[in-house]
Amino acid sequence: MRSISTQHAAPRLDQKRVNVDFPLWMVEQLVLEAFRLEVTRQSIIKVWLTERLERRRHEHIVDTSECDLHTLH
Repeated sequence: MRSISTQHAAPRLDQKRVNVDFPLWMVEQLVLEAFRLEVTRQSIIKVWLTERLERRRHEHIVDTSECDLHTLH
């Protein structure tokens, strides 16, 4: 297994398509918020997830030495 330092690793800019099922109420709220901010629904999802993951990364540095990130689906 390969150890990845989350503090010094370059951002991984390659992309992978994922499908996520959201409850209808959540989709409706995403549409309203995206409209209010004048962005796409996909953009608001990406921004919010990025903010949350960045906050989490700064709160706790994840030790990935025991974890193979490619097997986490």
